[in-house]
Amino acid sequence: MTKCTNTTTLHSQLFQLVSGDLQLDNVLHVGYRVVTQTTIMMHITDWMVTTGSTT
Repeated sequence: MTKCTNTTTLHSQLFQLVSGDLQLDNVLHVGYRVVTQTTIMMHITDWMVTTGSTT
């Protein structure tokens, strides 16, 4: 019974640490996705321009 309580306490402490890290990860992840999508859009636009000009 005490082991369960200790485990729960440990989990809640870990969860607080992890949730702090996750918030940072989410910010980085969203930023990365925005950059990636912007880059992809730029490539698509460039490709459309080049294919449009060659035809």
